[in-house]
Amino acid sequence: TVWDQVVGLIDSYQLSATGAVVRPVPAKLAESVSVLDFGADPTGVADSTAAIQAALTALVNGGKLRVPAGFYKASGLTWAGAVGASLLIEGDGEASILQINNTTGTLFTSNGGDVVVSNMHVEAASVGLQTAGVFFQFNGGRCELRDVTFSNGYQLAKWNGTTTAVCYGGGAHNIKFSGTTGTAFYVDCSPSNSQIGGQLFFSKLQGQGVPSTTGYGLQLVSGDTVMVSDSVIAGFVSNIFSHSSATRGYLANVHFINVDGDGAGGTTTLGNGWDFDGSAGFLARVDLQRCWAGTMLGNGMSFKNLASLQIQNCTAINNDQDGILVDTCQDVEIFGGIVTGNSAATHGSANGIVVQGTSAGINIQGVRVGPTQNGTSAGAVDSQNYGIIIASTGVTKYIVMGCDLRGNVTSFQDGGTGTNGSTKMIYNNITGTYP
Repeated sequence: TVWDQVVGLIDSYQLSATGAVVRPVPAKLAESVSVLDFGADPTGVADSTAAIQAALTALVNGGKLRVPAGFYKASGLTWAGAVGASLLIEGDGEASILQINNTTGTLFTSNGGDVVVSNMHVEAASVGLQTAGVFFQFNGGRCELRDVTFSNGYQLAKWNGTTTAVCYGGGAHNIKFSGTTGTAFYVDCSPSNSQIGGQLFFSKLQGQGVPSTTGYGLQLVSGDTVMVSDSVIAGFVSNIFSHSSATRGYLANVHFINVDGDGAGGTTTLGNGWDFDGSAGFLARVDLQRCWAGTMLGNGMSFKNLASLQIQNCTAINNDQDGILVDTCQDVEIFGGIVTGNSAATHGSANGIVVQGTSAGINIQGVRVGPTQNGTSAGAVDSQNYGIIIASTGVTKYIVMGCDLRGNVTSFQDGGTGTNGSTKMIYNNITGTYP
């Protein structure tokens, strides 16, 4: 009948493109779920927690949850995906705003399954309003943030592995954040040495701490393979902070490429720009390429008890303490780069590169260590005490070669116990006054 034909047209959908086929409208609509389908309020007047939670519960087997343009208030959301389930939570860019409406809790927690949160803005109402809690708590699975901006908040995201939900990977890409008062991103993937999680990738992070910030830009505790690239993280107590744990799994294969960790414009309690310590648990194979540490109140870069460290073409500049501190590390390479103008607070009180403790297998080559600019500029008053100092008799097997050490109070100090030509080589370094 004509009526049947009309109903058939209404219930049918065909994309206007060559090769597109006719599909039932219900099948097309089922491709994604919207928070509006469950009554979320896009004006932000009413709390949308119950509505969004109902949508998440309906997607226990995975799928796509749309967050259309609007302003949504929520907190305490959870998703426990079925085995093998994948969930995509997607907005319409910065027009899709999620605002947490409590001061100490979480916005969203996943327990198992894979999750991607994409293309939206997430916030607390004002700086310092949240005094604890985290926007996104990822327990296990493979979870990512993509194209998300954050404002305010205490902690932005945490990747956590448990004995029942191992974190297999994930990361964050193209993320902008400001007003964070705690630790922005926290990685602790491995519950024990018998269950190793990891393989997290971070890129294009752009974040700034505030004067009241008490946490870190990126904190790494455990995991196997973490890569960070093309990022600027500034103004946190430490911009990159990695101390291993005695009760969690190891941390290894940590790579940074083109990452800027600076103290400008941030907390009043700046520490070391980059702070790595493997004293509590195994921490190894740390690799920095073309990275930056500047204007911190502590050391630019500090490394303690690491098994294998590579620093290539990096810059440590105008920090109040030492530029690079290496303490009880094995197999260390510092190749190229600039370490200048450190000891910035007090002329001659700190150093460019310090190697101490029971470090061994040290190879420092081709680094420029001295004043920030030249011998007649303002940068000269920030001269470092020693350009490079081997500061402990426990340091053995070391090479310092081809470095420009001009312009420090003292160019080089050798306090190690290597034998020249055998277990140490000090060769072809330039010393004296910077021209």
